[in-house]
This record gives sequence, structure tokens and C-alpha cells, in this order.
Amino acid sequence: EQFTAAMQRSSVTVTANQILQIDSQRRGMQAEIQDMQSRRNAASKDIGARKAKGKDADDLIAEVNSIKAKLPKLEGKEMAPHLQVKQIR
Repeated sequence: EQFTAAMQRSSVTVTANQILQIDSQRRGMQAEIQDMQSRRNAASKDIGARKAKGKDADDLIAEVNSIKAKLPKLEGKEMAPHLQVKQIR
């Protein structure tokens, strides 16, 4: 409440709850991005292992390509909360 009151005195119309909500959204997206990157890295490693054994890796290649296509979109969405905070200032 003190934060919100101080912000209102500074002509900034944002509450601590709004900032916490924006931060929570951003952190959730960051976690999702990191999970996707980890899965992509693991699948890429498995591709190399399969190919070294002369086995088919088409399913993993498709998965990696799918992740590569989704990541930029998610990374763009992850920036949205950051931009919201910048607009508040």
C-alpha cells in the first residue's frame, strides 16, 4: 500500500499488485522458454546419438524444428510484460 501511495503521489498510476502480476507473467514465460530450450538441446543431442548408431532420427528432427518455430513467437510474447513496465514509467 505504501508503494502504491508513493506511485500515485508521483503521478504514476500503477499498483504493486499490477507490477507483481506483470512480473509473474514474465517469469512464467521465461520458464516455458527455458523448458523448450532444454528439450530442444536434449533432442539435438539424441539426434546425434541416433545418427552415430545409424538409426533414424526423423521424429526428433521434426520436434526440434517445431520448437525452433515456436521459440521466437514465445520470446516475443515474453517481451510484452517488459514493455508494459517501461510504459508505466
